[in-house]
Amino acid sequence: ASTYAWNNGVSNGVAFPANATTTYTVTGTSANGCTNTAQTTVTVNTLPTVTASPNQTVCSGTYVTLTGGGASTYAWNNGVSNGVAFAANATTTYTVTGTAANGCTNAAQTIVTVNTLPTVTAPANQTVCAGTSATLNGSGAVSYAWDNNVQNGVSFTPNATQTYTVTGTDANGCQGTDQVLVTVASQTTSSITQAACLTYELNGQVYNQSGVYTQTLVNAQGCDSILTLNLTINGLPSIPVVNVGGDNLLSTPAVPNTTYQWVFCPSGLSISNQNDTSYLPNVNGSYAVEASNACGTVVSECVIIDNMGIEEVNNSLVIYPNPTTNYLYIDGLSTEMISYEVIDVTGRVVLEGLVNESNHGLEMGSLVTGNYTLRLLGVGSYSIIKQ
Repeated sequence: ASTYAWNNGVSNGVAFPANATTTYTVTGTSANGCTNTAQTTVTVNTLPTVTASPNQTVCSGTYVTLTGGGASTYAWNNGVSNGVAFAANATTTYTVTGTAANGCTNAAQTIVTVNTLPTVTAPANQTVCAGTSATLNGSGAVSYAWDNNVQNGVSFTPNATQTYTVTGTDANGCQGTDQVLVTVASQTTSSITQAACLTYELNGQVYNQSGVYTQTLVNAQGCDSILTLNLTINGLPSIPVVNVGGDNLLSTPAVPNTTYQWVFCPSGLSISNQNDTSYLPNVNGSYAVEASNACGTVVSECVIIDNMGIEEVNNSLVIYPNPTTNYLYIDGLSTEMISYEVIDVTGRVVLEGLVNESNHGLEMGSLVTGNYTLRLLGVGSYSIIKQ
């Protein structure tokens, strides 16, 4: 034929949508005007009614399973496998294409809305002393749940160092977590043993008596530090008392852990090598004794000795003038040379030489005013006064 005419609005050779099973008739006309007809049946299979999982709202990171329905096989976009869970991290529209047994396909969509997780914050790590309370508060969400039986914002007494975890839930029901370390510090104790003179100061506290004392301080962790002080307070020695015995012997009672030094009162100078509890002066004067221990020195009252006269070996030995201002003479000496020493009250030899019956004058003018001892070797010792 030369031309063709189809029924049902079909144009020869032009595509059209087939929506139902239909028999189509075509009439062909030849060039001589003759016609004839033919028929064809187009069988239309219905599309599968494909369904997707309902729209849902989840929290970021929640695992979601999407499932198609109404077909035989299903293919999802965005890398999703039908019926296999995946982590949803952002709001996304997912499309599933379902294929029926007759090969027809259809599609459906579902929207997975993803809510972000709240940024939950626990308080900073903290240290508390044993037996004291702590309070933990979360932030960044609407409600908070702590582990280890802790309630948000309610004080509790921790018994040991521990990490606490808070779970915060926001208005969308999404949750975030954070942790805090609570360190439980203990009280510390220490002790010192100390000896001191008169007073002792420790951490600003002054003590003047022996005893056992305690101080409550703060250690490096901010807890009590109990310091025990075993203290011995040592004092100055008691002021010594000088007793005068026979032959003008001076003495003072001995006290343990105490040393002694005899002094000549007018000058305040120590008498050389006189460190015993007794002292026998050899010239008239005023004397005292110093008593010393580790804490210091005290001195007795001065004792005056004034009954020591000129000594004579025999009736012929005379020392004059006594007191003297310049020369001191000795009469009654033998012809042999005799060694002499003039000693001051500190025990220091200030003059020395030889004397006999022809050389019996001592020049005293260079000596300072005071009491001295004249010692004649093999003869004796005599008290003299320089004016």
